[in-house]
Amino acid sequence: KKIEGVKKCSKKKRNTMALGLLRGGIIGKFFDRVVFGYVKDFLDFRLFNYNYPIFNLSDIAIFFGVILVIYAIIKGEDHEDISN
Repeated sequence: KKIEGVKKCSKKKRNTMALGLLRGGIIGKFFDRVVFGYVKDFLDFRLFNYNYPIFNLSDIAIFFGVILVIYAIIKGEDHEDISN
């Protein structure tokens, strides 16, 4: 049943991209944990006087993947018929 849901959800390019971003981010974090024993964060920004939290590309991929999934849920794409 779960695989059918993924196939149904990935009919739209946006949803395929969302799932790809999530998978890529998760794999990146898993790789860091296995190889280094920790996740390497390397993007550090200071905006005006605020030191923004340090993050990496996996964080960015997961963030945008989740945003796209939430957008699909709000639009009701998780309930669309497979024939669409």
